Amino acid sequence: MPPTFTLGIRPEDVQLAADGAFAGEITLIEPLGVETILHIKNGEQTLLSIVSGMTHHRLGEQVHFNVVRERLHYFDANGARMAV
Repeated sequence: MPPTFTLGIRPEDVQLAADGAFAGEITLIEPLGVETILHIKNGEQTLLSIVSGMTHHRLGEQVHFNVVRERLHYFDANGARMAV
């Protein structure tokens, strides 16, 4: 049986890109002035992405994004960080 783990991705590591490897729908936009947090639904998961300043993106918009793979975080079933 393969090991079970939880994958952690920080919002600054979810980066919008026209040619991004992943796609999703914007379900919530949180404008905070200096930055905006986008909630992107991808399958059953919702990821957060931080973009600079105010954004032109709209609810329901389909976007593409990449994830900075070198900055992924892995946790075991007990919540302890796993070394990779």
